Amino acid sequence: MIRADLDVWESELEGVLARIRPLFYRTDSKKHAEQYLRGLLSPIERGSVTPECAAAPRLACGIGSKGFRVYDWALIDSADPDHQYMVRRSIDDGELAFYHCYNPNHAGFTELVHVAGARWPIEECFGSAKNEVGLDNYQVRTWDAWHRHITLAMIAHTFLAVTAHKTKKRGAHKPHN
Repeated sequence: MIRADLDVWESELEGVLARIRPLFYRTDSKKHAEQYLRGLLSPIERGSVTPECAAAPRLACGIGSKGFRVYDWALIDSADPDHQYMVRRSIDDGELAFYHCYNPNHAGFTELVHVAGARWPIEECFGSAKNEVGLDNYQVRTWDAWHRHITLAMIAHTFLAVTAHKTKKRGAHKPHN
């Protein structure tokens, strides 16, 4: 299934390249764009898009609302030593997720898994900021006004989060009558 889909994408890639080539006047730019597009679907990187159980350790990438989020993981090297690809397979339904990792310091595999798992709390934080302080409720016409709104909303959300944390830490006090 995945292999067939990628083959269709590769045939579509030739059409995209044919439309893009005339846009680049310099030969270097044209070669760079073509290498980039071909690298997206090169057979080397997609050689093992389905990780086998033996090659895919089962690791937790963080704690979710129902406990630890455990997946099967595989790391695929690319031609560039500073880049790798990770494949995450869900234990429940086998759904695959793909990550392109820029790793110039050559961090370990477990650290890459931890970083990949950090996306969920960040999305949760933005979701709560939208609900609590109206992060997404802006009607502005200039970039400056948008920037002010986003900055003030993020400061307000930070204040609320810190206040809630301090209250929870010292224990909730009942108001005096």
